[in-house]
Amino acid sequence: MKKIILMVFLGFSFLNAMSINDGMAYYNKGDYKKAFEIFYILAKKSNDKHAQYNTALMFLKGQGVNKSEKDALYWYMKAANQNHAPSQYALGYLYQKEARATPDLIKQARYWYEKAMKNNFKEAYTNMAYLHYSGYGKIIPKDTNKALALFGKAAALGDSNAQLNLGIIYGWSDDVLKNKLKSYSYLKQALENGNGEAGSYLDILCKESSWICR
Repeated sequence: MKKIILMVFLGFSFLNAMSINDGMAYYNKGDYKKAFEIFYILAKKSNDKHAQYNTALMFLKGQGVNKSEKDALYWYMKAANQNHAPSQYALGYLYQKEARATPDLIKQARYWYEKAMKNNFKEAYTNMAYLHYSGYGKIIPKDTNKALALFGKAAALGDSNAQLNLGIIYGWSDDVLKNKLKSYSYLKQALENGNGEAGSYLDILCKESSWICR
């Protein structure tokens, strides 16, 4: 069985307001301190969910401010409660990471992934699929069919990691009836969407089943 990929997406949020653009301009120039000041003021005084998300990300990375996952969680939570899908996803991902030490936190991860999924955030579908495919004790029982459905939704939304995972599962997993044609199709989609890892799996697939790549 080849490795199934967990999706990581933590990027900046943009808004048309000039002040947000100013913050991004400073960030892109490498002036993280000034960028952080702008985002933080907007996050705190204007309750701007995009600025709150960017503030959280800079706390998480330690850019322009001392690194603090606690403060990152606080600002992600502020934005997530305003239905900001990237923040909802980020909370899910961070709680999933922390669940390695505190397993019960996987409930929080699931909660926020499901919130992000309601906003059609493709990476949240991928990570929830991963949880159902792998299983997480009694909290999230292994459910291959549910995982395939969620990976399929993410793949349809264009997530290359979901496409890669489906290619791997249909090509080599013992959990499903192998389907080399589906494997090839999903790996090809992933590669066309810029996922370089899919190329390596396509090479393996073509060596194992050369007829499929003709």
